[in-house]
Amino acid sequence: MSGAVDHSLLLGEEATEDFVAGGREGHCVWRVTRRDEPFLWTIATTTPQVRAEITYRLTAGDAPTVFERDMSYSTSGFWLGALDFLLTRRRMEA
Repeated sequence: MSGAVDHSLLLGEEATEDFVAGGREGHCVWRVTRRDEPFLWTIATTTPQVRAEITYRLTAGDAPTVFERDMSYSTSGFWLGALDFLLTRRRMEA
């Protein structure tokens, strides 16, 4: 993400990201939509092409802390949907 910050983002704060996903370059602004410190943190973004949400979970227990990341996204338009179905989703899962 560009524009480094010196803290874990708080609810409602934003960070800008230039990224490569599934072989495509892009730019988006992520906003923190949920923060249950220190165990859960969710960010979301909306661009004309994609809506995405990433949730990070930390689970403490007897063993070392478990870190989980879930990403869900949807594309807009027929052609982006077809490209996602045929190519992009497989590349991201790999």
